[in-house]
Amino acid sequence: MNRFPALLGQKLNSMVWLAVAILLTSLLSCSSPSIEMQIQNSTSAELLEVEITNHNNELSTGKFSLTPGEKLTKRLDFSEASVMDGSYILSIGSDKKRSFGYYTNGTPLEKGYHLEIRSDTIIINSFEQKD
Repeated sequence: MNRFPALLGQKLNSMVWLAVAILLTSLLSCSSPSIEMQIQNSTSAELLEVEITNHNNELSTGKFSLTPGEKLTKRLDFSEASVMDGSYILSIGSDKKRSFGYYTNGTPLEKGYHLEIRSDTIIINSFEQKD
Protein backbone atom coordinates (compact mmCIF):
# COMPACT_ATOMS: atom_id res chain seq x y z
CA MET A 1 0.00 0.00 0.00
CA ASN A 2 2.79 2.44 0.78
CA ARG A 3 4.33 1.70 -2.57
CA PHE A 4 1.53 3.30 -4.63
CA PRO A 5 2.12 6.94 -3.49
CA ALA A 6 5.87 6.59 -4.11
CA LEU A 7 5.25 5.22 -7.62
CA LEU A 8 2.75 8.00 -8.34
CA GLY A 9 5.30 10.58 -7.14
CA GLN A 10 7.95 9.17 -9.49
CA LYS A 11 5.57 9.31 -12.46
CA LEU A 12 4.58 12.90 -11.70
CA ASN A 13 8.25 13.86 -11.35
CA SER A 14 9.01 12.26 -14.73
CA MET A 15 6.06 14.06 -16.33
CA VAL A 16 7.22 17.40 -14.93
CA TRP A 17 10.71 16.87 -16.39
CA LEU A 18 9.20 15.86 -19.73
CA ALA A 19 7.06 19.01 -19.78
CA VAL A 20 10.09 21.17 -18.96
CA ALA A 21 12.14 19.49 -21.71
CA ILE A 22 9.37 20.04 -24.28
CA LEU A 23 8.99 23.69 -23.26
CA LEU A 24 12.74 24.36 -23.50
CA THR A 25 12.99 22.62 -26.87
CA SER A 26 10.09 24.71 -28.20
CA LEU A 27 11.59 27.97 -27.00
CA LEU A 28 15.07 27.22 -28.35
CA SER A 29 13.79 26.08 -31.75
CA CYS A 30 11.72 29.24 -32.24
CA SER A 31 14.65 31.40 -33.22
CA SER A 32 13.94 34.30 -35.48
CA PRO A 33 13.76 32.99 -39.05
CA SER A 34 16.04 34.70 -41.51
CA ILE A 35 17.66 33.97 -44.82
CA GLU A 36 21.20 34.69 -45.98
CA MET A 37 21.74 36.46 -49.31
CA GLN A 38 25.27 36.26 -50.76
CA ILE A 39 25.68 38.80 -53.55
CA GLN A 40 28.65 38.91 -55.90
CA ASN A 41 29.38 41.58 -58.51
CA SER A 42 31.08 39.82 -61.43
CA THR A 43 30.80 42.82 -63.74
CA SER A 44 33.38 45.51 -64.49
CA ALA A 45 31.07 48.28 -63.27
CA GLU A 46 30.03 49.45 -59.83
CA LEU A 47 26.45 48.45 -59.02
CA LEU A 48 24.50 51.19 -57.24
CA GLU A 49 21.29 50.95 -55.23
CA VAL A 50 21.26 47.16 -54.98
CA GLU A 51 18.49 45.84 -52.73
CA ILE A 52 16.79 42.54 -51.98
CA THR A 53 13.21 42.62 -50.72
CA ASN A 54 10.29 40.27 -50.48
CA HIS A 55 7.51 40.53 -53.07
CA ASN A 56 5.50 43.10 -51.11
CA ASN A 57 8.48 45.22 -49.90
CA GLU A 58 7.79 44.24 -46.30
CA LEU A 59 11.38 43.00 -45.78
CA SER A 60 14.57 44.58 -47.10
CA THR A 61 18.34 44.26 -46.97
CA GLY A 62 18.51 48.02 -47.38
CA LYS A 63 20.17 49.61 -50.41
CA PHE A 64 23.88 49.08 -50.91
CA SER A 65 26.55 49.33 -53.61
CA LEU A 66 28.92 46.69 -54.96
CA THR A 67 32.26 47.46 -56.57
CA PRO A 68 33.51 45.16 -59.36
CA GLY A 69 34.47 41.76 -57.90
CA GLU A 70 33.01 42.56 -54.48
CA LYS A 71 31.01 39.98 -52.49
CA LEU A 72 28.64 40.84 -49.67
CA THR A 73 26.40 38.83 -47.38
CA LYS A 74 23.08 40.34 -46.30
CA ARG A 75 20.21 38.86 -44.27
CA LEU A 76 16.46 39.18 -44.57
CA ASP A 77 14.89 38.89 -41.11
CA PHE A 78 11.45 37.25 -41.15
CA SER A 79 10.62 37.87 -37.47
CA GLU A 80 8.13 40.61 -38.41
CA ALA A 81 6.95 39.13 -41.72
CA SER A 82 3.31 38.50 -42.48
CA VAL A 83 2.32 34.84 -42.50
CA MET A 84 1.96 34.45 -46.26
CA ASP A 85 3.68 32.95 -49.27
CA GLY A 86 5.90 35.01 -51.50
CA SER A 87 9.13 35.45 -53.42
CA TYR A 88 12.22 37.64 -53.30
CA ILE A 89 13.12 40.52 -55.59
CA LEU A 90 16.62 41.68 -56.49
CA SER A 91 16.65 45.33 -57.58
CA ILE A 92 19.62 47.09 -59.16
CA GLY A 93 18.98 50.79 -59.56
CA SER A 94 15.45 51.80 -60.43
CA ASP A 95 15.03 49.87 -63.68
CA LYS A 96 16.39 46.33 -63.15
CA LYS A 97 14.32 43.88 -61.10
CA ARG A 98 14.51 40.10 -60.92
CA SER A 99 12.11 37.91 -58.96
CA PHE A 100 13.47 34.65 -57.53
CA GLY A 101 12.94 32.01 -54.86
CA TYR A 102 9.97 31.25 -52.67
CA TYR A 103 9.01 31.33 -49.01
CA THR A 104 5.88 29.99 -47.36
CA ASN A 105 3.84 31.01 -44.33
CA GLY A 106 6.27 33.85 -43.64
CA THR A 107 9.21 31.44 -43.31
CA PRO A 108 12.12 30.91 -45.72
CA LEU A 109 12.52 27.40 -47.12
CA GLU A 110 16.26 27.62 -47.79
CA LYS A 111 19.20 28.67 -45.67
CA GLY A 112 20.16 31.16 -48.35
CA TYR A 113 20.84 32.19 -51.91
CA HIS A 114 24.00 32.99 -53.80
CA LEU A 115 23.40 35.68 -56.44
CA GLU A 116 26.14 36.32 -58.98
CA ILE A 117 25.51 39.41 -61.05
CA ARG A 118 27.20 39.23 -64.45
CA SER A 119 27.11 41.78 -67.26
CA ASP A 120 24.52 39.82 -69.24
CA THR A 121 22.75 37.64 -66.64
CA ILE A 122 22.18 36.91 -62.97
CA ILE A 123 23.03 33.43 -61.68
CA ILE A 124 20.90 32.48 -58.67
CA ASN A 125 21.48 29.34 -56.62
CA SER A 126 19.83 28.36 -53.36
CA PHE A 127 21.83 26.50 -50.77
CA GLU A 128 21.10 24.05 -47.98
CA GLN A 129 17.54 23.66 -46.88
CA LYS A 130 16.76 24.57 -43.29
CA ASP A 131 16.43 21.73 -40.79
